[in-house]
Amino acid sequence: MIDDCQLSFPCLLVCSRFTKLLLMAIAQILKQFGAWFPSAHQKIKAQADELGDKLKGIELDPIPPTNLLRLKQAVAELKTPLPHQELLHAQLSKAINSWSEGAECDNAMVVLASPVEAISTVFWDTLSSSEPIEGLTRQWLPWSERSKNYTIISQLEESILQPSQGERSLVVIPDLSWCFLRCVDGLQGIERLGDAIFSDRSRFWLIGCNHWTWLYLDRVCQLGNLVGVKTSIPPLSAIELKEWLTPVWETVDIQWREKSEGEEEEPQENWCCSEEKRYFEQLEDVSEGNRAIAAEAWLNSLGISPPPEEEEEEEGENQTRENPDQPWLVDRPSIPELPSLTKSDRFLLFSLILHGSISLPNLCLTLGEGESATQTQVQKLIRDGLIIRRPGNSGAAPRFAINGIYYPRLKRDLDNNKFLVGGEYKC
Repeated sequence: MIDDCQLSFPCLLVCSRFTKLLLMAIAQILKQFGAWFPSAHQKIKAQADELGDKLKGIELDPIPPTNLLRLKQAVAELKTPLPHQELLHAQLSKAINSWSEGAECDNAMVVLASPVEAISTVFWDTLSSSEPIEGLTRQWLPWSERSKNYTIISQLEESILQPSQGERSLVVIPDLSWCFLRCVDGLQGIERLGDAIFSDRSRFWLIGCNHWTWLYLDRVCQLGNLVGVKTSIPPLSAIELKEWLTPVWETVDIQWREKSEGEEEEPQENWCCSEEKRYFEQLEDVSEGNRAIAAEAWLNSLGISPPPEEEEEEEGENQTRENPDQPWLVDRPSIPELPSLTKSDRFLLFSLILHGSISLPNLCLTLGEGESATQTQVQKLIRDGLIIRRPGNSGAAPRFAINGIYYPRLKRDLDNNKFLVGGEYKC
């Protein structure tokens, strides 16, 4: 009978040889991969640069400030994209029909959007021009921003929480972030709304909210248990972004790249040329289909061809030219890199995203910091381009919000630093 020990030595030899061969094979593979990767990387980079050259070609001068301001105002006046209006109307009709048919069906629906998209305008554009659904009277929360009194119980009672006396109605809360503040006693308004949704079955509640705010409020107040119907504002495709921007896009005489000699232009459905199609596909990619980000990226990509060197010398370095005959061109749409952020910067920016827009006193409450220190930090982030200042309504204090074009990179940065980040387009 052969003892186990007698097998151990040959087995060790076989294992040793196999391990050696395996390591040699792995080393050879790594060597081949190491030789291949730089060349592949260079090839990919060359292709990307070639694509960039087709769109870019030359460095562009910025468009005149007066023209840029005019375009920004025109973009701000654009209506909600038709696909978003159609989605909201269809989902709301479906939810109300279900509520009308069953006593225990959900009587509330939340519509989630990106923190940089104004969900309140989606509601207004969609519902202000449509007929009442199921004959329901509409009761809007008559605010356009957060109340000065952040506990807001009395304001809610006066506006939308009066007894309904059994009359069926649709209550519209355009932006739930107006109803809370992340501080002591700042959730009283949310708790009161939750009580009303649970107890008053004669009303259907339509609520707008950004993904980050909803995730936070669901964690601390379990709102998801009360609001069973959820839908998200979806990203726009390249053609949908073009159609939405068309009223402003058509006011700009864009000159696309001239075709090379012998190059034939294939007909493109819905596009004036292949360059326009490629541009909007890249705009969709960098903005992730978010119209607010896409609008900023589009504005940033506009430019004019620089003058010949002789003219540049004659006009001087600091003189701004506004020649209406100069052709307008587009650079590749892109998202800027984030500046260096500190831990306290991230907490402040997270609070801005959570609340949509916020006054300085309320921001101090959410951070637990003094006004002087917070003001200094806000000013630094404004200078860095990460924060924008908005005038308050009717002489109220100004509001601060993040600059939407930084949102994609800021979201990834906060996610990497373990912040509670909302996930778009997922319900």
